[in-house]
Amino acid sequence: MFNSESAKAAGRKSSRKGIPNQVDAKTKEILDRVLTRLLEDVEQGLDELKLSEKLTAVAKLLPYYLPKKSALDFSYEEPKEKIRPPWFSEVDV
Repeated sequence: MFNSESAKAAGRKSSRKGIPNQVDAKTKEILDRVLTRLLEDVEQGLDELKLSEKLTAVAKLLPYYLPKKSALDFSYEEPKEKIRPPWFSEVDV
């Protein structure tokens, strides 16, 4: 049965520190080398494409490189009555 004592015991077990990361340094190093070689192949492959194909590839890759911009909400209301500065009547239009 689940009660306050069993909840405390479960909390102590779940918050243990020192659990090692699943991906160790050697795995990260291997992955880094594979990705570096793959990117070199991609770069060489881009040189063999036509200009339109290069532009398509760049357009598809840009979202992964550039930060995403958030949309701005802008609204403007015209004032109900037009306010003229006091000096406006002195100016020749």
